[in-house]
Amino acid sequence: MASKPQKTVSFWQLVDVRDGEAFRDEPWPEHLASLHGARHAAVVSGVEVAGKVRSFTVPSELEQYVADGVQQGAHPEAHRLGMYGVSVWTERDTLPVQANRRTGDQAEMRTNSEEWAAVDNLFVWFLPFGNMFAVMRENNSAPREGAFVSWLTQVLRREGIMADTQMQLDVAPVIDEERRRKLREATGARQVTLGSVIGLQDGGMGWMETLFARGPRRNFQSLNVELVVKKTQDSTPEDMANLLDWFEETFGSLEADQGGATKASAKVNLEGQRRSEEVNLLRHRLTQKVRVELGTEQSQSLKAERAMDRLVWAYSRNYTDLLKAAELD
Repeated sequence: MASKPQKTVSFWQLVDVRDGEAFRDEPWPEHLASLHGARHAAVVSGVEVAGKVRSFTVPSELEQYVADGVQQGAHPEAHRLGMYGVSVWTERDTLPVQANRRTGDQAEMRTNSEEWAAVDNLFVWFLPFGNMFAVMRENNSAPREGAFVSWLTQVLRREGIMADTQMQLDVAPVIDEERRRKLREATGARQVTLGSVIGLQDGGMGWMETLFARGPRRNFQSLNVELVVKKTQDSTPEDMANLLDWFEETFGSLEADQGGATKASAKVNLEGQRRSEEVNLLRHRLTQKVRVELGTEQSQSLKAERAMDRLVWAYSRNYTDLLKAAELD
């Protein structure tokens, strides 16, 4: 019987690197339709990232949420072309090993031929509004959201879909309006705290991996690590403003519940207030736990079609908050 592991869906928004503002609303179904079916590759940080646009059918019980969202977006006509999702991947350095559940014997796994390779997938679906997209990572080794956006930028330029050669996209996590308001009003951060559980028992070294990646220390079973950065008596207002900027940039790459952050908070200075206020960023992120049906018991693979269904389902469960985040409600 196929298992249904729990995955996390997170929501992200495209921003323009040049000014840090939300990127203009694009007719993504139209763009994706022009890329549909072919393999597109780009080099990101020295690693080849490949991707493919796939069409899929929205489950009938979720169609109304998508239809309502289309009417809220800037390009409702583009959605007549159909529904598209994207899977981007990197090749694995090694193939996994399979073990006999009864005897404990192990055997290597093989690909179909030399033309095939084991990969780690990131699944992406663009929401009907706000230049937002939902993602689900197949596992911790899959490409990150930033890698997807770098891939997307290069492919759009190469295919002539976006002619602006100065365009460079980046991503920011979709957050609720209250957190957005507090950070917008903040003049700087007095202290930031970032935490992560690392170790083999916790599925990898997490986002602090580079600090503990040398020698025998890689063999830690489980450790809780916290990084605290705070102002001193000699800190300037510019220091606190820069610290807040750094925190925002770092927070955008944190991955809770996937070998990533267990804590991300900032004590910020708000305009007109003497006391600083702590903002817990992990609690303000829009994420959704989902159960995903895998393939057969023999393959245990996560199919793109099932991933896309779950992305749309997560969108439906967070529809109102997503509208608020896009400032459409």
